[in-house]
Amino acid sequence: MTVKLVRIPPIGKIRTERMKITFEGHHALEEKACMFMQAIAVLEHDHRIFRAGECDFWLKPVDADNHPLILLPDGQSIAEHKLIVDSPYLCAADAYRAG
Repeated sequence: MTVKLVRIPPIGKIRTERMKITFEGHHALEEKACMFMQAIAVLEHDHRIFRAGECDFWLKPVDADNHPLILLPDGQSIAEHKLIVDSPYLCAADAYRAG
């Protein structure tokens, strides 16, 4: 598995403080987690990026035959939901923003 930092072409590029990370291919979620850890290692070791602010992780769910999934098992639309993971760590910046 290779990880590379690729420059975005200047056409259509917007100024932002966010970095897009793309995990190519269809894989099990556990394999995607491994790819994420590899990306973190490259950011830390090669580019000296050790921390991150709030992040969005977009997931394109597929079934065993690699067809897109649009519904949750209970029949509700996937697009109408989001999964929120609370930080397990206390952060002064988050407390300051809330106050």
